[in-house]
Amino acid sequence: MTPLYTLASPIIFRGVGLHSGAPCSVELKPSTEDRGILFKINGEYFPLNSAEFSGDGRGTELLFPGGRRVRTVEHLLAALGAMEIGQVVVAVTGPEIPILDGGSFSFAKGIQEAGRATTGVLSEPLKLLVPLVEKDETGNRILMAFPEDCLSITYIIEYSNPVIGTEIFDFRVTPEGFLTQIAPTRTFALDEEMDDLIGRGLAKGGTLSNAILVTGKKAETEGGLRFPNEFVRHKVLDIIGDLTLLGRPLHAHIVAIRTGHEMHLRLVRRLRALESRC
Repeated sequence: MTPLYTLASPIIFRGVGLHSGAPCSVELKPSTEDRGILFKINGEYFPLNSAEFSGDGRGTELLFPGGRRVRTVEHLLAALGAMEIGQVVVAVTGPEIPILDGGSFSFAKGIQEAGRATTGVLSEPLKLLVPLVEKDETGNRILMAFPEDCLSITYIIEYSNPVIGTEIFDFRVTPEGFLTQIAPTRTFALDEEMDDLIGRGLAKGGTLSNAILVTGKKAETEGGLRFPNEFVRHKVLDIIGDLTLLGRPLHAHIVAIRTGHEMHLRLVRRLRALESRC
């Protein structure tokens, strides 16, 4: 059994949405109710495990009963999951979670400074008995989950753009490691993707202070890359956030090869189905 923590004090984050460009905020409030991560939207409360989700809009979007939606939740959920905050009220104002620094560092650092508090609630981690494999239709994108006694991730990305190329990163998820090795990494996009993103009404809040723009020759961002392999580390951040949608700790070794949010969420749905039969 794993203890569930809440926050010792509330914290609020304000900024703009990465895709909407609209002002938005999220307040994290301590909770001792045994309801896990609880979203508050326009005065209504929704447990995270009541949400449907979509990963086809350059990020993860939550779809709650009654048509309530919250976009771009993965960076916040990654911070909550990796920092072991399992009981909290997430009060959202606006259409998105604010992009802030472009990763999870502001969220994770805020959680660290607010402090954790015990709730007295224990959660049984979801443990795999056999490996699981998800592939796309071409077999080129593969996501695997193997039995393990903790959550660890091996992520492999492969881009034709030489600025990114092939990157591999192994990470065992701990609060300390997440804060220093994963949380500071920022979202990124290729220059040739921008016309499509803008045409779809996305990336309105993206800037070189909260994102990395990859051209044919270099990575453009304020202050330069924070890690030589910042791109694959950010993919690790994204999948931690998506796996937090399970609503309980996961013990597995995840191996991701050229995947993204859509495939992450396919695995989450499969894990949820396993959980419902436990």
